[in-house]
Amino acid sequence: MKWLENLWNGMSPCMEPGIKNCVVMWDAWAVVVGALVGVFTGLVAWGAWSTSRKATEIADQATRIAKQQKSESDELRDSQRKALEQMLYTEVVGLGMWTESLRTMLGVGMDLREPNGVGHAHTVRSAVKRSQEDWLPVATALQDKLYMLKHGHGEVLSQVIGSSIGIRAIAKEIDAQFEFISGDEQNSDGTWLFFGDSGDLLHLSELIDNVAETAAHLSSKFITVVTRAKVH
Repeated sequence: MKWLENLWNGMSPCMEPGIKNCVVMWDAWAVVVGALVGVFTGLVAWGAWSTSRKATEIADQATRIAKQQKSESDELRDSQRKALEQMLYTEVVGLGMWTESLRTMLGVGMDLREPNGVGHAHTVRSAVKRSQEDWLPVATALQDKLYMLKHGHGEVLSQVIGSSIGIRAIAKEIDAQFEFISGDEQNSDGTWLFFGDSGDLLHLSELIDNVAETAAHLSSKFITVVTRAKVH
């Protein structure tokens, strides 16, 4: 380390007491300070680069994790939607036939030429009775999951559920206006008579017509979507 001591004495002759006419080597000190600043700057730059690279790696890793989580979330949501479609399939497809049968029964039984609008009371009452049943029990139980269905099917199903509730309430009121008349010598089996207003039956028929058209369209679309999903 003698060379370092000689270098120090050469650059700092005035550091030792008793030396006369000493001259501080400012140029040499400037070189040393410059070198130290250069080294320090290099260390700072290296530290910044290392920190930046680490931050980039962390950001890339976070992006990869986020993409993976999104992919897994999408796969789970898609799996849940397909399971929901399978649970609703039979009910939704059968809805079109169900509402069409109600419309046909009312069409056959009603006769607006009659004062009360009924031509065949037994047929009309059967339609009214069936209208009071729960149309979509599965969809109603899973109503909070219907938003998962694609192509607006969940919204349409919710509308049909709401309409069916109104129809059931009206049908119940109409049903109370039927009365069974016991048989006599001419009709030993007896018969049903309607003592209500034809306007109530007409209103019920119009509501069922509207739902039947919606149900037929929904059933057709639902079959297409579920069938396509099975293929893929």
